[in-house]
Amino acid sequence: MQAAALGTQSVLDWLSERVRRIDSTGEEHGISGKDMNPLCTLMAHFVTGRDPEALARSGWAPITAYRAVAQRSLRSGDYEALATYHSKRLHEDFSGHPSSVVPFELLAIERLTGVPIENPKHEWLRTPLVRRRQVPEIPVPPELAAVIERSRRNDP
Repeated sequence: MQAAALGTQSVLDWLSERVRRIDSTGEEHGISGKDMNPLCTLMAHFVTGRDPEALARSGWAPITAYRAVAQRSLRSGDYEALATYHSKRLHEDFSGHPSSVVPFELLAIERLTGVPIENPKHEWLRTPLVRRRQVPEIPVPPELAAVIERSRRNDP
């Protein structure tokens, strides 16, 4: 979701390959297996095009809070509930990663669905953390490009 939010297409493509492989082979490694959280299921839905309920039956987590996104019924005002969900999950399961503080999934959902975040009221939607520059593609630094290439060679 971070790659989608930031528009780093090459990183998104690389991770999408991994999600498709995990979904098709039932691999239980690579991205910690299938049953991570509803956000992982949403991304698997975007990547594979599979119905979230079918994904859940095959081992992914239930889609829960992201159902409207997957059903393409999301409205701008729905971001308030998603921000509340992000905040609640942050307090319940803070992973210690700074990226978990930024609601990247909301920015990615906005980019992937075309439904804008408008007139936000929730504090997570008004913070400078969700402000971003609109650029067509964030360049991938050579160091990250090397990691991606090495991963593709070592884990086809």
